[in-house]
Amino acid sequence: MKKTGQGKISFSAQQFLLEEKKSNLYSDFFLNNWLENVNFSMQSLNKVVIEYYNKGFTVVGYGAPTKATLLLKLSRLTEGIISYVYEDNEYKVGRYLPKTSIIIRSSLELDSLPPNNVIVILAWNFAEDIIKNIKSQVKKSTTVIIPLPHLKVINI
Repeated sequence: MKKTGQGKISFSAQQFLLEEKKSNLYSDFFLNNWLENVNFSMQSLNKVVIEYYNKGFTVVGYGAPTKATLLLKLSRLTEGIISYVYEDNEYKVGRYLPKTSIIIRSSLELDSLPPNNVIVILAWNFAEDIIKNIKSQVKKSTTVIIPLPHLKVINI
């Protein structure tokens, strides 16, 4: 019956559809500026990371989700800049980020971070938990960069 359009739509489904209509999916301004916003975000990330890299900081990543490869590609951060990536998932350790030669190390090795380091959180949706993990393991001053949804640089 639902395929014919004659079925009954539940109250919760109706509420969801109303909320969806208020989202950016229906915002011409957001959609028309989306590509420009993505490019700006990626250029900003590149600029900040390159500044640290040029000052002699070791730049590493934290988190190896699939989206990390796209983020690094769009921000033009390559294996020459990102030394390696820490990851909690032991099944990924010892492997490489797809399409790169960036090795994935265990996050249990965080305490071996060299001085003057910067960690780019590549799994930004888990930034809070990752920062807690970094704080619990790293005993030296560390700069953390959260690339999205808005670029943040935090010293912990």
